[in-house]
This record gives sequence, structure tokens and C-alpha cells, in this order.
Amino acid sequence: MRNEEHVKEDRYLRQKDVFDPEELKILDVSILGVGAVGRQIALQLASIGVANIELIDFDKVEEVNLGPQIFRHKDLGRYKVDVTRELMLELNPDIKVETHQLKWEPGHLLNPVVFVGVDTMECRKAIWDDIGEECATLIDTRMSAESSRVLTVYDSGSREYYPTTLYHDNDAIEGSCTNKTTTFCANITAGLAVSSLSKVMRGAEYFPYDYVFDIKALELMRMKEAE
Repeated sequence: MRNEEHVKEDRYLRQKDVFDPEELKILDVSILGVGAVGRQIALQLASIGVANIELIDFDKVEEVNLGPQIFRHKDLGRYKVDVTRELMLELNPDIKVETHQLKWEPGHLLNPVVFVGVDTMECRKAIWDDIGEECATLIDTRMSAESSRVLTVYDSGSREYYPTTLYHDNDAIEGSCTNKTTTFCANITAGLAVSSLSKVMRGAEYFPYDYVFDIKALELMRMKEAE
């Protein structure tokens, strides 16, 4: 029987050229919002071996969350962060997961890498105003039922650009309540966001600050290129 150390080495073997296991061991991440996209980001980060992950969300699981957010019936009424933490540790018991059953407010100290999966532009703006100058990397995810948008802030150019994408919630295009979230779009959006983290960690010299993937049309639109 193979010892535990060999098992750990094998766990990350097939991703070593994408994520350095040693860097993952010292990576600290905060996830704001553990809904459709944030939950899938959390599970993916746990699976790849991110050492320390903080989950922040005040919501409890409701019936409307079961389909698009892949919660289980037995999770109803429980905090999303608690349910997600349990599954993350089942996927990878070697990581640490800290949970906060609350709504994020300015002044809450966050980790150097922040994934934003909140529901409103007002909250995104508050997050940026509070931590925009301090965080090393911020990855903002936005989605509808069949469209993903990922914005990555990691250098001076992206820090200058990102505030231009923030607008008032009243200016948002309202969609039907039955055309807002799908599991496949949430999973794709989460995957794109985690891929952006890998590019930042590898020091990629060129990738878009901001892009939209229209799943229905199978089109990738680069909204802003790195300069």
C-alpha cells in the first residue's frame, strides 16, 4: 500500500505544469458569494489544492438554489458556506476552509487573492473601493443563464480599467427570473475564473483583462486586452 506522501504527490501530478503545488500551499484566497459561480470556484480551488480558502456569504440554501447551484435537498435551510465547506473538505482534507455566515462589509480584511461572486454592482463597487488598491489579484465573475463574463485585476493596467466596468444597478439589463442561472454556465464561468488565476500565478504576459463567453452563440468576445 502506498504511503500518504505518495498519494499527495500523485494528486497534483497531472496539473503541475499549470499550478505549482508549492505555490498552492501558500496561497490564501477569499471568495465573496457562494452561490452558483462562487460555490463552483470553491470546489475547484479545493480540488486543485489551494491551501487556505475563506468563504463569505450570509445566504441559506432555498428551494430555488437546488437546481442552478447544485445544492442537495438535505441542505435546505443551512448556510451555503457551511454546506460548501463540508464538500470542499471531502474533496481535499489537506486544505483549510474558514467560513463567515455574514454579508461582506467594508473593513473586513480579505486574503491577497479575491474572487467576487456577489449579486449586485453596488456590492462590487463597495468591494473595489475598500480593497482595490491592496489586493494582489481580484477576479470578478458575472453571468446570466448562457453568458459568462470574467474580469481579472492583477497589474496597473487592469487596476485602471476595472472601475470603468462598474455601473449603477439601475442601469443593468433586467432579464427574466427564469433566465438568470444555469448549472452549465456557472461551471463554465467558475472554470474560466480559476483559469485566470493560473495565468496570473504563471506570470502570463498576455491575456484579456475582461472577456465575455456567449455560450449560446459559442463566441468569445475580448472586451479589454492586456497592454
